[in-house]
Amino acid sequence: MATGATIRAAVEGIRKRQPSRIVVAAPVASPKAVAALQGQVDEVCCLISPQSMDAIGYFYGDFSQLSDDDVIRVLAANSA
Repeated sequence: MATGATIRAAVEGIRKRQPSRIVVAAPVASPKAVAALQGQVDEVCCLISPQSMDAIGYFYGDFSQLSDDDVIRVLAANSA
């Protein structure tokens, strides 16, 4: 999470389903993104939160983009 904008949009969508808890987990996120989420979810779990973060992709060996079809397939498989 660089800015956290995408995960905040996801949290808004999940909240509409009225879950008992919302936990956000990410391997790496900026301190600003973590702080912004802490007031919107029950728990934020982040392994690395570096003070200086030029690009998320630097923290991954493979940071390939997902296609729209990949995302649609995962959402369809997990919708209830």
